[in-house]
Amino acid sequence: MKKLKSTLVLALILTLCVAVLASCSANNTPSADPNATEDITIPSPPVKQEIEPSSAELDFAPNFPTGVGDFVNGLVAGSNTAGRGQFIDYAGAVVIEVAENYSLQGDFRDGVVRAKDNATGLYGFLSPDGTVAVPFEYPYAADFSDGYSSVEFADGSFGFIAPNGDVALSGFASALGTPHGGYATFTNASGLYGFISTDGIVAADTIYQRVYDYSDNVAAVQNQDGKWGFIDWIGRAVTDFIYDGAVGFSEGLAAVQDSSGKWGFINTSGKLTIPCQYANVRSFSDGLCAVFNDDGKVGYISKSGKLVISYTKYTIAGDFSDGLALVGTESKSNDKCGYIDTAGKLKTKTDYLRVSGQFHEGHALAVKSVDGGYVSVVLATDAE
Repeated sequence: MKKLKSTLVLALILTLCVAVLASCSANNTPSADPNATEDITIPSPPVKQEIEPSSAELDFAPNFPTGVGDFVNGLVAGSNTAGRGQFIDYAGAVVIEVAENYSLQGDFRDGVVRAKDNATGLYGFLSPDGTVAVPFEYPYAADFSDGYSSVEFADGSFGFIAPNGDVALSGFASALGTPHGGYATFTNASGLYGFISTDGIVAADTIYQRVYDYSDNVAAVQNQDGKWGFIDWIGRAVTDFIYDGAVGFSEGLAAVQDSSGKWGFINTSGKLTIPCQYANVRSFSDGLCAVFNDDGKVGYISKSGKLVISYTKYTIAGDFSDGLALVGTESKSNDKCGYIDTAGKLKTKTDYLRVSGQFHEGHALAVKSVDGGYVSVVLATDAE
C-alpha cells in the first residue's frame, strides 16, 4: 500500500511539472490576435540566377525601333544613350564605335547593318569593322533579307540591291516589301497589295487589303471583303477566305481567327489542326508557341496542341530561340521579365524589359532600363 501511495505522489509531481512548463511556453508564444499590428516576416530564399550576365551593366541598347539586339557572328549592333552607334561582343566590350555622323538603324543582316547619314539623311550600310559597305545614297533602305534590301533610288523609283550595292531590280513606282522566301510585297495606286519574286516576276496581283510574308511557299492575305485566307507561290488559294484574322506560317503552322474571335492553327494544306480556342497567340518557334487564355495569362503549346507549359502569372511572352524565351508581367512603372527554358523553368531573375533581345549564339542583350539612360547586360548560357 505504501508503495502504491509513493507511486501516486510521484505521478502527481510529474503532472504538475509538465503543466508549469506548458504554461511558460504558452506565455512566450506570439499572440494570434487578428488586430495585432506587428507582422512576422519570413525571408524568402534567394532566387538562383542560373544564367549569369557575362558583362557589367552597359550604356547600350538595341537600335530602336527596328533593331532587336540579335548577336550575329559574335557582335550585336546598338547605340549608347547619346545615340552613338557601337558594336559590342559577348563580353559587352565595345569592338567598334561607329563614326559620329552615322546613326545605326537596325541589326546585322546578311553581314551588314543599316545606317543613316545624319548630315544628308540618306541611307547606306556598314560592315562589322565600321567601314562603308554600301554607299549612303538612298532616300530609304530596309534591312537585308534573303540577300536583298528594298530601297528607294535617287530618282524616286524603287527596287532591290545586293549587300555589295549592286542593283538587283529597279523601276518600280512604289516601295517593295522586305523579301521573305524569295518574294516581296508591292502595291498599286489604290494601296492594294500583291507579291513579286526577287527576280521581278509577279506572283500574285495587287488585289489584297493586307498581307503577311511568304513562308513555306504560302502567304496569309486579306481580301477586299475583309476575310483572310492563304495563297501559294503563284497566287492560287489554298484555303477558303473564311477567317476573321490570320498570321503567316511558322514551322509549318499558321494562326487563324474564327468568327468568335478565338485563335487556332492550320497546316500548309489548310487543315485546322489545333482548334480555335485561344484569346491570342504568337508563332511557333523551337516547336512551341505562346498562347493566351481569357484572363490574359500565357502558356505554351506543342505542335500537337498539347499544353506543355501551363498557364502562369505571366502576361508577356516571347518566342523561343536557343531553347529560351522572354516572359514577364506588366506593371505601372515597368515590365518585369526574365527567360524561361522549354520546360517552363525560370533561368534568370526578372530584372529585364520586354525590349530585351532573344538568345542567339548562346547570348542575349537584356535591357534593364531605357528611361533617363540605357542600362543593359549581356546574358550567356555558358556562363553558369
